[in-house]
Amino acid sequence: MTPRQIQLVQESMARILAAGGDFTDAFYARLFALDPGLKFLFAPYMDEQQKILVDELHKLIRSLDRPHRLLPALRYLGQQHAYYGVRPADYELVQQALLAALEQTLGPTFTADARQAWRAAFRLMAETMKEAAEHVESTLGF
Repeated sequence: MTPRQIQLVQESMARILAAGGDFTDAFYARLFALDPGLKFLFAPYMDEQQKILVDELHKLIRSLDRPHRLLPALRYLGQQHAYYGVRPADYELVQQALLAALEQTLGPTFTADARQAWRAAFRLMAETMKEAAEHVESTLGF
């Protein structure tokens, strides 16, 4: 990611934090519309999960310019998500839901450049998490 992309993602993350629950409501509504079967990963803890999503995303976004912090955190998350039953194909749905929620929550401030920056950030996060998940799956024989 370029320094400008990191800046765009971090700036929009600050606006997401200010938006409160609007972002998480939009994210999960879109995710479950794309695949209602994913609800089993979160039930019955949706209120808690919404807070976790924003907290974790904020922590990761703050670390985009510090790979020595970001990559280990992503690997850990990838391993955890493998244990929860997240499949590689689920990451594409999460990206679609994330971009839709960003657009809905941020409105006109979610520019084409910001969208591209979020795609780059998500690609980095998802690929790192999937690699860690593959390691868990091969080790445990899932």
